[in-house]
Amino acid sequence: MTHPLLESYIPIVSFLGKSLGKSYEVFLTDFTDPSHPIIAIENGHLSGRAVGSLMRDETLQLFEQKPNDDEDPDFLLRRDAVGPNGRRYVSSTKLLRDENEKPIGALLINFDMEPIIQMLDLLHGLGPESERLQSIDINSVIFAGEVHPDRVVSLQSLYTHVVNQVDQNEPDKTKLRQTMINALYREGAFDLKGAVPFYAEKLNISEPSVYRYLQRSKEQFGKNVKRRGEHR
Repeated sequence: MTHPLLESYIPIVSFLGKSLGKSYEVFLTDFTDPSHPIIAIENGHLSGRAVGSLMRDETLQLFEQKPNDDEDPDFLLRRDAVGPNGRRYVSSTKLLRDENEKPIGALLINFDMEPIIQMLDLLHGLGPESERLQSIDINSVIFAGEVHPDRVVSLQSLYTHVVNQVDQNEPDKTKLRQTMINALYREGAFDLKGAVPFYAEKLNISEPSVYRYLQRSKEQFGKNVKRRGEHR
C-alpha cells in the first residue's frame, strides 16, 4: 500500500509535468518498496521510464553524501544526470519523509538538455561563424534596415533603442512623452502594425493621446522619417 504522503504527491507530478512542458520529465519514486518503483510520471517519453519502472538506490546515496551544513538537506538541485537511454539532463530532487523523518520517496524533475547540447555542437561546428552569430545585436540588425518578422520584437526593439537615446530624467512627463513619440516617429515606428496600442501601453497613456502626440510630430518633422512598412 502506498504511503498517504506519496499519494498526495501524485497530482503534483501531473501538474508539474503539464505546466513545465514536454522538456521536463517529472516522476515520483516509492522508497517503502525495496525496488524503489516509480508510482507516478509525466513525460516519461524522454527516458523511456513508466509507472512501475525500478530505480536504483543512488538517490538515497546522493543525499547521504551531502555536506551536513547544506541549507536544505532534502534538496538536490540542478545536478548533471544521464537517463537509462543515454539522454543528458539537469536534475533536481526533493526527498520526501514521513512523520518520523524517515525517507519514504522522492520527487524528481529532469530537464532534457539534448536539444541544447545539439544546438551548441552545431554552433561550435561553424567555427568562427558561431562567435559572430552569438554576438549579433538584434537592434543593430533592425536599424540596418531589416525588420524582424515578429512585429512585437520590432516594436520593442525600436522602443528600447529610443529609450536609450532620450534622457529619461526629464521631469516634465508631457515633454518626455512628446520627445519619445518624436523619436519613434522619425524611426518609422508608426509604420508597423500595432504601433499605437503598443506604445500607448509603454508610455502609460491612452491611444487617443498617442495620436495627438503623433500629430504634433508630423507637423514638426513632416515626412522626414524612415519607412518601415504599411502604416496601421
